[in-house]
Amino acid sequence: MRYRLKDRELQEKLEEVREYDPHKWNEYPEVTPPEGVLMRVECRDGRKACAKYRLFIEGGSWCDINGGAWPEAYSQDVKRFRPWDEDEEDEE
Repeated sequence: MRYRLKDRELQEKLEEVREYDPHKWNEYPEVTPPEGVLMRVECRDGRKACAKYRLFIEGGSWCDINGGAWPEAYSQDVKRFRPWDEDEEDEE
């Protein structure tokens, strides 16, 4: 069964929700990372890191591999992420 949204104002307010894809780079913060999965992370200034995303009472934050939360400025600087796989070569 298919439904049509007739309220144009409501239709304009709806946002597309991007889903996490483990096989490609995901834009952050448009895509919410899975919690506790080791990720390859690229920041807007070109830095690259290995990190995990964790949820706290205050919200989500990127953390180092030992679980220590990154400073908020570092977490907000993340541009994109994908799962860490040592067998993969860097793909753009």
